Amino acid sequence: MTHGRSGASSGASGSPTRTVLLVSRWFPPAFQIGGKRAFRFARYLPDHGWRPIVWTGAHPDEVPHDRTPIALPESVVVDRTLIPRWWPEPRRRLVVGADITPGHGMKPPGSLGRLRRGLTMPVAEELVLMPLLLRRLTTLVERYRPDVLMATSSPYWTLVLGRLAAARHGLPLVLDLRDPWTPNFLQEHKAGWVRRVECSVERRCLAAAARVTFTAPATTAAYQALYPELASRLCTITNAFDPDQAPVATSRGDAPEGSERVLVHFGNCYGKRRLDGVLRGLATLRDEHGESLDSIRVLNLGKPDAEDVALAERLGVRLDVQPFLPLADGLALLAGADVQLLVGYGDEEMFIPAKLFDYLLSGAPILAVGRAQEVGRIVERTGTGLSVMGDDPSATARALRRLLAREHGPRDEAAVSTYAAPSTTRALARLLTDVVAER
Repeated sequence: MTHGRSGASSGASGSPTRTVLLVSRWFPPAFQIGGKRAFRFARYLPDHGWRPIVWTGAHPDEVPHDRTPIALPESVVVDRTLIPRWWPEPRRRLVVGADITPGHGMKPPGSLGRLRRGLTMPVAEELVLMPLLLRRLTTLVERYRPDVLMATSSPYWTLVLGRLAAARHGLPLVLDLRDPWTPNFLQEHKAGWVRRVECSVERRCLAAAARVTFTAPATTAAYQALYPELASRLCTITNAFDPDQAPVATSRGDAPEGSERVLVHFGNCYGKRRLDGVLRGLATLRDEHGESLDSIRVLNLGKPDAEDVALAERLGVRLDVQPFLPLADGLALLAGADVQLLVGYGDEEMFIPAKLFDYLLSGAPILAVGRAQEVGRIVERTGTGLSVMGDDPSATARALRRLLAREHGPRDEAAVSTYAAPSTTRALARLLTDVVAER
């Protein structure tokens, strides 16, 4: 299956000179954010002499599709046979953003939940598919003769598949971890024996790779400390936005007095990601600065946290919840927001939310609330908004007041452009070329 992108270059010589087999469980039209990273790499790698063969899963007709057009260079091949159609994949993995029933964050599991997690297979149930997937991958290798095999996660079983396949076919291996694996806070409630097994599997996967890429400098540093013998192979390639998807600019500076002002959070709240800091900041804006909240609405596009819903009601802050939108529609809505809300994962430093880069593209002011210093640095460096480090409702209220009054300073387009997909993909192309040269 191929897709054409009009006007796309196919490399300096007119056609790709090398091939990368890119294994990614998620790929458009799936809603999962991880598929957007793989898509942007696939879209721009041909501009740097690399032909991507994307191996991904089919997207069932009965689950929501992102209707945003898929535009890829003609040289790119998308093969959707990664997951057998008969595989009973949990529906919750596929229906991302459609379920807006409030969740319960990091609530400790009950006795039944602890028993279930104690019996969980390490990594994922998909490990039983490895013999079948390796046979399918052999067919792709024989057909396309890739120079490099690249596997992106999560899910983390794609890394195991990449390690086994690269060893079988003698291919150099690049692993891409969009989120940390074993140091991830989502591992905390797994059974001890499961975590120990996954640490061993992770070490073997990373040791087999010529390069391992992460999306946040703090994650790269943490893994270099965890695996010092592999430090020289570990590097950072951030997520990005696609400049070709820029929404039509929406004027927000001449809204009539008294009109509704909308603060938008684009994505699910789960784990330690909550809107409580923003909600308390809004209540402080009212109580300490006399700002009426009657015309201010917080809109969450995705699953909210149940405690946030209850907190908003207690504080008298209007919180509306809607399902995910297709990316193009979501970007247009973000562009029309008065403030884009970016919240972190509590004290976690190893996560730069991928939505930050969509926010950079949309152009509306950003409020970053959390403890991830790199997120704050990106927002401040690009002049795209303000950041509040830590849990300080008064500081959040002051930042909101400035953003709503458009007093946050000028946007630095040159700094923003460093997070565009052509720039980050150029870095990946150099990495792939270095890996081949080392062979």
